[in-house]
Amino acid sequence: MADLEELGFLEKTHTSSGRVPSEKGYRFYVDHLLQPKTMPIKDIGLIQSLFKSQMIEIEQLIRESANILSDLTSYTTILLGPNVGKHRVKKFQIVPLTDQAAVAIIVTDNGHVENRTITLPKGFDASDIEKTVNILNERLAGVPLLELQTKLEFEALEVLRQHIKTGDSFYQSLNQMLSVEKESEIYFACKLNMLNQPEFHDLNKVRMLMDLMDKKSQQWKAVA
Repeated sequence: MADLEELGFLEKTHTSSGRVPSEKGYRFYVDHLLQPKTMPIKDIGLIQSLFKSQMIEIEQLIRESANILSDLTSYTTILLGPNVGKHRVKKFQIVPLTDQAAVAIIVTDNGHVENRTITLPKGFDASDIEKTVNILNERLAGVPLLELQTKLEFEALEVLRQHIKTGDSFYQSLNQMLSVEKESEIYFACKLNMLNQPEFHDLNKVRMLMDLMDKKSQQWKAVA
């Protein structure tokens, strides 16, 4: 034990506490002691079927992958999604819900879908929706999501004003939708699996970790 502590594989968290594996110790264990197991054919088929699907969205693919990984390992899985801000606009669509509201949909080149409910200006009819969609697709297709607000103002706003009476009002609604921060999403699967680990028999640790998971803080991005 003393030799392992001297080599940095064990450490004491408190003066009176016992020794526990250090970060270096865990890393040595992962790198040298864990032997890969042959994956059952059933699990291989499940993973292959998931990635062969042509209709699945990126977010769903990530969630399903996290769930499969947790099922295979009995651990909690933490995955960091793609940087959505770098995705480029492939297509705009506006689906009216009522005379005053619609769902604005943005599909990106990576299969990511952003959708938000927006307020329609008074008198904004089906013809205005069609013209707006055409303008947005013509002017903003291929633009990264992070640059979309800027491009909307300088590439599309003037054209909206020219062809739609309420172009300014619609621009405000759409701009508000695009102001949502586009950070990489963090995905968790099977959080309760953590409770099977001896490190998390301490309820205070569990509460702290669950709180961090709910907040999806920047710390998780380093872990994922």
